[in-house]
Amino acid sequence: MKIRSMVSIPKEEDFPEANEDNFLLRDDKVSCALSDGASESFDSQAWSKILCQSFNFVVKRKKRGSFLHEKTIEQILSHARSSFNEKYLKKTLSWSQEASFNRGSFATILGLIDHGTTVEIFSVGDSVAVWNQNDRLTMLSMHNDYNFNKKPTLLSTLYSEKESFFPNFGKDWDVIKLKKKEIKNDELFLLTDAIASRIIEISIQDTVDDAISILKKNDEELKDWINKEKNLGLLKKDDYTIVWVELND
Repeated sequence: MKIRSMVSIPKEEDFPEANEDNFLLRDDKVSCALSDGASESFDSQAWSKILCQSFNFVVKRKKRGSFLHEKTIEQILSHARSSFNEKYLKKTLSWSQEASFNRGSFATILGLIDHGTTVEIFSVGDSVAVWNQNDRLTMLSMHNDYNFNKKPTLLSTLYSEKESFFPNFGKDWDVIKLKKKEIKNDELFLLTDAIASRIIEISIQDTVDDAISILKKNDEELKDWINKEKNLGLLKKDDYTIVWVELND
């Protein structure tokens, strides 16, 4: 795979360091991951970054069958939680920081594996992968008719005996494996929730081509478009991340 562009615009232009979205492409380009940290939780920026790192560390290319099963996802979570806890083991936290740390950190994850002639996509929460299939903006089934105003399912730094989201496949989390030849122009886009919600609306109200042309804008063009949409009340205030992936056999 090839990343044609990655644009991430913070909710506060003057504070880009506060952007809680993270994206990471593995060095061998076999996988990549996008994560959106929840603002109300402890250092969600670090947690979202570690989730991306752990996804890329654990996953492998598989020629036949699917790779992302519950066991794999548990491995990703275990690796991420260990890394996050190790990060703070050596730090001195104030009592308020410690209390916040103990309540947990939360983030979505959207991961992609390039298997050669197929691609596998995994999602927990409201970060969305979209692609043009038969001139229709397509996404994981859990995001069809998704309510972006509700609180999304999030991955937590807190350990649990059995992850509560696993029984809700297709609602709280989803995995799909599809042939690259089914994806028009070999293009796929990874989006965090605010921009995803608006792009889906545009694809329905106008055309799929109109929606995809927005996703291909450069940094400055996208900033102008986002500011206009916010001023019109059509786009909620948030961090906005768009990753344009080109899938090559």
